[in-house]
Order: sequence, then C-alpha cells, then structure tokens
Amino acid sequence: MAIDVSGLHAGYGRSEVLRDVSFTVPRGSVAGLLGPNGSGKTTLLLALAGALPIRRGRALVGGPDYALDVVATPLRRLARATASVPQKAESAFGLTCGSVVLMGRYPHLGFFGGYGPRDRELAAKAMQAAGVSHLATRPVDEISGGEMQRVLFARALCQQADVLLLDEPAASLDIAGQLAVFGLVRSHAARGGAALCAVHDLNLAALYCDMMVFLKQGRVAEAGPTEQVFTSEVLTRIYDTDIRTSKHPVTGAPQAHFVPAQ
Repeated sequence: MAIDVSGLHAGYGRSEVLRDVSFTVPRGSVAGLLGPNGSGKTTLLLALAGALPIRRGRALVGGPDYALDVVATPLRRLARATASVPQKAESAFGLTCGSVVLMGRYPHLGFFGGYGPRDRELAAKAMQAAGVSHLATRPVDEISGGEMQRVLFARALCQQADVLLLDEPAASLDIAGQLAVFGLVRSHAARGGAALCAVHDLNLAALYCDMMVFLKQGRVAEAGPTEQVFTSEVLTRIYDTDIRTSKHPVTGAPQAHFVPAQ
C-alpha cells in the first residue's frame, strides 16, 4: 500500500477534527478525498505530510520497497516519500517561479547542501511538464493564482516522491488546466506512484480517481472504488442534497447531477 491509515485522530489545539479515520490507497492509484466543507480533508493531508501531529492511530506512506511511519519518520526523510500541493499558496515574495520549483529538491540535498546540475535539470523538466517553463524567471508575486498553482504542482513533481498529497491541485485553473494537472497525476500513478487529492468538483474527481474517500464531520463516511461509492444514494447522504448520477457519454465514468430545490 502507498497509504495505510488506521484509527487516525488529529486536530488543532483542543479541537479534534479527525476521529478514527481508516482507509488504504494502493500503489498505482489516484484517490479522491471528498466531503462537505469542514469535514477534515485539509487536516488529513497535513497529518499525512507530517505538518500536523497525529494524536492517535497510525499512518504509513511509502513506495514499492518501503513503508514509513509518519509519526516516527524525520520530516526530511518523509519529504522524500511525500510531496504536497497546498490549497493556498504560501508566501514566497521575492522568489522567482524557478526558485520555488527548485525547492522541491531540498529533501534530496546532501549534508553540505547546494543545488547541482541534476537538481536544476529535474526542476526544468517539472516546469515543462506543468506548463510553466515560461515563468521560470518571473517573480511569484507577478503571476496569477492559477499560474501559481501550476508552479506549486511543478515543485511537487520535482520532489520525485512516491506519494502526492494534493489539496485542490486544480484550484484557480481553467478547464484545460484542470484536465492537464489531473492527467499528470494519472501519469504519476501509472508509473507506480499514488496520489490522494482533495477535490470539490465531484465530476472531475469521478473522471480521474480510481477510488474515493468521503469524509463527513471528521470521520470516513464511505470509501471504495469510484464505480461503487459514487452513487446517488451515497452523494445525497454525504452532501445532504438531492444528487443523481449517470454515466459520462464518452468514458462511462459516473457523473453527478444536482437537483434544484423546489
């Protein structure tokens, strides 16, 4: 398994946001993390990345020949296994887009530090894949929110981690940009990696995710293969809204249709 979560509890201060969360994501899979606002999606991604303490339970992340305990693993080692794209861009004023992407190589630097030719080559390839090569010398405070989202995604690719933890990776992107980013996520999984993606767009998630984990009020309300859990009954229960599903006319993937209130 690329991600194995069992009985996980996490939160902020005295507030416990996640309670007894358990699920697995196999290698080669893209998992959608869905649920209403405030259900704990961002909290879960932060906990798996080691950015938020896990209070109880266990979380393992890994690749083809290793598994790391998130709690017991030093953050720098954990960052070689997991790469994150945050929902909101962190402050990076004064830096160029190329410098931000190159930061993805930091977990791989040796004792004496310093980026080498190989690191710069990987950064350039990641920017090309994410479609932001033309922004390499642009300061981050001179680009749009959608362009910044692509830059952060390029940084995650540059990190060469087995597991991608993505919090609304297509936020602020136009339709073509959304499809391009999720195409890259699928390519990462096809190479043996895995991804856990918080997504608000139900239909986009259904098009690209092999499986889904639905959170509601800090607990796993449903989890499983997309074709089994992306149903009218499940979606209506999770979102407290009348939702019907049908098949996509081209791919056959389930798609959601919202029924207006009378």
